[in-house]
Amino acid sequence: MRQVFGRKPLKSYRFWLVIGFLSYTLCGFFLLPYILKTQLIKYVEGTLHQQASLEVASFNPFLLRLGLKNLRITTPEQAPLLKFGELVVDFDTFGLFKGAWQFSTVSLTGAEVFAEIDSAGKLNLNSLVPPPSTNIEASHDEDKPSALPRLILKNIAINQARVYFKQLNRAEAFSIDLNPLNFNIANFSTLPEDNGHFSFDAKLSDSETLEFTGTLLLEPLALNGHFAFNNIELSRGGDYLKELLLFSINKGTLSISSDFLLDNSGPAQSLALQATNIGISLQQLQLDTLAPIEPLLSLNSITLNKGRLAWPEQEVHIESLVVKSGSLHSWLTADKVFNYTQLVKTPDSQASANPVPSGSSTEESKPWQLHLDQVQLKELKLSFDDRSLSEPSHQTVEVIDLTLSPFSLKKGQEFDLQAQLNINKTGKATITGKVGAMPAMAVLVVSLREVPLPPLNNYLHEFIQLDLTKGSVDADLQLNYNQSLSLSGDIDIKQLDTFDLADQESWINWQSLSINALDLKLEPASLNIASIELVQPYFDAVVFDNGETRLHRMLAPATKQSADEGASSNNIEPEATSGNVSESEESSFPVTITKFKLVDGSMDYKDFNLPLNFSTHIHSLNGQAVDITTSSSKRTELILDGKIDQHGRAKISAVSQLSSPQAFSKFKLDLDNVDITSASSYSGKFAGYAIDAGTLSLNLDYHIEQGKMIGNNHLLLEHLTLGDAVESPDAVSLPLKLAVALMKDINGNIDIDLPVEGDLNNPEVRIGALIWKAFGNMLIKIVASPFKLLGGLFTNGDDNSLENILFAPGSSQLSTAEQQDLSKLVEALQKKPALALSISACYQPESDSQALQSQQFNQAYKVLSGDKENPSEGLSGEPIIYQKSVLETMYSKAFGDEKLALLKTKIEKTLALQLENQQGSEKLSPQVADQMLQQLISEQTLTSDQLTTLANQRSKAVFNYLASGDNSELALNPSRIQTEEGVLKLESDVVEIACPLTLMAL
Repeated sequence: MRQVFGRKPLKSYRFWLVIGFLSYTLCGFFLLPYILKTQLIKYVEGTLHQQASLEVASFNPFLLRLGLKNLRITTPEQAPLLKFGELVVDFDTFGLFKGAWQFSTVSLTGAEVFAEIDSAGKLNLNSLVPPPSTNIEASHDEDKPSALPRLILKNIAINQARVYFKQLNRAEAFSIDLNPLNFNIANFSTLPEDNGHFSFDAKLSDSETLEFTGTLLLEPLALNGHFAFNNIELSRGGDYLKELLLFSINKGTLSISSDFLLDNSGPAQSLALQATNIGISLQQLQLDTLAPIEPLLSLNSITLNKGRLAWPEQEVHIESLVVKSGSLHSWLTADKVFNYTQLVKTPDSQASANPVPSGSSTEESKPWQLHLDQVQLKELKLSFDDRSLSEPSHQTVEVIDLTLSPFSLKKGQEFDLQAQLNINKTGKATITGKVGAMPAMAVLVVSLREVPLPPLNNYLHEFIQLDLTKGSVDADLQLNYNQSLSLSGDIDIKQLDTFDLADQESWINWQSLSINALDLKLEPASLNIASIELVQPYFDAVVFDNGETRLHRMLAPATKQSADEGASSNNIEPEATSGNVSESEESSFPVTITKFKLVDGSMDYKDFNLPLNFSTHIHSLNGQAVDITTSSSKRTELILDGKIDQHGRAKISAVSQLSSPQAFSKFKLDLDNVDITSASSYSGKFAGYAIDAGTLSLNLDYHIEQGKMIGNNHLLLEHLTLGDAVESPDAVSLPLKLAVALMKDINGNIDIDLPVEGDLNNPEVRIGALIWKAFGNMLIKIVASPFKLLGGLFTNGDDNSLENILFAPGSSQLSTAEQQDLSKLVEALQKKPALALSISACYQPESDSQALQSQQFNQAYKVLSGDKENPSEGLSGEPIIYQKSVLETMYSKAFGDEKLALLKTKIEKTLALQLENQQGSEKLSPQVADQMLQQLISEQTLTSDQLTTLANQRSKAVFNYLASGDNSELALNPSRIQTEEGVLKLESDVVEIACPLTLMAL
């Protein structure tokens, strides 16, 4: 020992050096690990109030290496919090030369972290954070940032770590594991200008990886590197966000990669982020609704290539975004809500919880600027269901290829759009042009081919029970939008066919409807069309037995009600409507159609609301209208030409100022050779007779100027034959057959000219009412005074009382004047072959009785006076000279000699008073003879048949004259003459004995 430590070892430096070395060694190898282990466990259990166990703690004082093995920290309930297999820390003394703490290695192997958020929302790892100290006084300079400690880490490595995460404060617990997790950083330093290289990788599953690589500089701060998330299952995110989402993510993987640089190069040395080579790939994405489960979105791939992001500049630039192959399902709910607006649960409004203080202002955040060199959609099927309809409608659009280049949200930026679409399987659309987002604008050329119309049926069913069974649209359109929408181009609706669902019959169809050079503007609103051509249209119009039209039966109940309300609203007081005229004119939509052409149109019209069913067919209808406009004083011209049934023709020509038809309108209608047997139903309903035969030619010519209407109606009915009577409550109470017969000429035709005039400025005056009123007045005049119509056939136009035949009392002989009248009547009736004449047998009791008594006495007088050869002489009205002796003989025989003497005495006394100075038989005899004659005539007895016989003789005399006449050429066919049954007894105050004649229709 003396040799080693000398004679005084306690004072030898070697001794103390050895002692120090041994102490350092023992403390380093044994004491420090023991203290570290016990203090660590004590700290965890005493300060953190958790359970801890450490299997091995070691320290190599020579290598300055600290090692911890199998550390385990658990909660008091033995729930794991943290554990690892081995922690190795190597201290490097070379850092002392730089005045820094330097570690050559910090290695953690087999670490496991158990992170859990309990049902109360507390993270269990917060229990590993020491509580804040209450003994340390706050520093006066706590507001000043402290300098970073000088630290150098040559290598930090975390190998095969595992992170287990659970969240229990949810309706369904969520968990995710990172296994394994590796992290390495080399040459990490807090010294200025020193940077470290790091790498990080972790796995969520065998195919899901997270990778970070790069360099880190703390002074000044700069993080430069690359990260990549590969094949991340989106269902994990869907599970985590399940409580916020109203859809499920069933499939889909997400890959993201980017180079990035984070430093303090921003304004005022703030943080700035630059991300380059951004790539995002989304594969096999599938989204479904929750309940009921319905497909929402299915995409094979979404790829974003070579993106760049700059912050705080808030600029994003992407080279391309490609969406390829998939389907997108959307719909409107029954409440007219778009389904994609309901994919996230709406949180409770926080407006009341976080009110904005009064007087405070919020600065508008700088908008992000997005620029994509190209956006491309390929093979994408879009389907839309409108479930707000009573019958949901399904529409599909298949995006074959849609490209936007470039796409930008920059103000005033425009980008090109090209698209090829399939619409509802058979339709094709091509769209090219430019669009903009800030502000919204579009200049597009749209080409449509074979776009089907039947998919629109369910929308039609909301208003009308009608199916479009066929039909497609071709169009070449130019769409412009810049604060206002305008549309121009050509539209062709081809092969349209419709089906009436109410009565299960076809309704309207056409071969094509071509709209050329359409120009539609919304602000200011206007529609201009160069030409419309309608080829081979067909329309089936029906009025049913209850008076409803086919259209009315097809209308949905709500539409019918609104139509009825609209009709009832027309019954408004004039004062109430007059104030709205100018407003409606200002809000009118001006429409101009330069030319409308109709080619080979046809229509069937049926009316079952008649005693007899009516049907007619209009075909070969051609025509055109020029300058159809509602906004100017330009006149519209119309010409139509068509055929009715087999032989009839119709032609319409009109000129009108549509903006104000009453200012100027001309209308002409020509119907020729129309078989009116088809109108038999209407004649039965309104006239009470069917029509067995006849053709119609009609010429209407109307001229309206400044509300004054002048019109002429020329009607020619050839060979009109009325059929059987038809019971109808709507029939006019007029002898129609007689009117027809009166109007027919010698050829059996009815030729009428009916002028009409009216002032349409009077709101109560209507054109149709004027025509029917004029026609009705004409019929009434005809049937009320039929003989005046016959009198109009003569030169002087005088009927000369043709409706009566005058007879002398007691006579049935026709006077010369009456014969002349009857000859005129025959002549007139020969011009009206459809008329017949009825003769009434008549007598007047007083005058005819007296005349017959006189005739009967005269006959007896002649027999007594000895005129036996011509006893009837004097019956013709020639005067008879009566002999006094014969009269006295007849008087004495009738009344007796005494009454004769009394008669003479009475007359003598009377004469004596009157003629006192005159006496003689010359005066007495005439008075006696007259008194005897009168009494003898009045004493004649007539039988009841004598007056009837006289009346019949009179009607027979008229009949014979009409049937034979003075000239056989003027004779009337006996079949057109008849005598009335019975005898007409004239009133006692009738001066003339006039037997009436009555006209009838054959």
